[in-house]
Amino acid sequence: MKIKPILIGAAGVLLLATVFFYLRSKNSVKPEKAGINQFLNGFNNRINEGDTNSLLPF
Repeated sequence: MKIKPILIGAAGVLLLATVFFYLRSKNSVKPEKAGINQFLNGFNNRINEGDTNSLLPF
């Protein structure tokens, strides 16, 4: 019977951590569409040019 309060406490801490990380991920800063489009256009241009060596860092 001594383990039951420990398990309840551990479940509570786990639940709180899950809620915290869920809410934190919902409020995180998201990249803007312009930046994503700029990256994708640059990536496409390098592929179309056939310059595959410059794509290695991606």
